[in-house]
Amino acid sequence: MPTKVKEVTFTGIIDEVYSYEPKKRRANDEIDNEIKSLKKERESNALHEQNLDCAKRIYDMYQCYLEAGFSEDQAWDLIYTQVSNITK
Repeated sequence: MPTKVKEVTFTGIIDEVYSYEPKKRRANDEIDNEIKSLKKERESNALHEQNLDCAKRIYDMYQCYLEAGFSEDQAWDLIYTQVSNITK
C-alpha cells in the first residue's frame, strides 16, 4: 500500500501559522487573567496581614493597660483615644 505524502506549499505553511496565532493569543490571555487574579489575591492577603497585625497590637495595648491596673473600661477608653488621635 503506497504511503500518502502531504504536499507542502508556501500558502499551506502560512495558513498553518495564522491558525496557530489565535490559539497562542488565547493562551496568553488566560495567563494574563491568572496573573491579574493572583495579584489581586496577593494584595488582599497583604491587607489582611496588615489588619491582623494592627488588631494584635491593639489587643496587646489593652492587655498592658490591664496589667498596669486600669479597668477594662479605662483600657478601652485609652485605646479609643489613641486610635482616634492617630487617625485625625
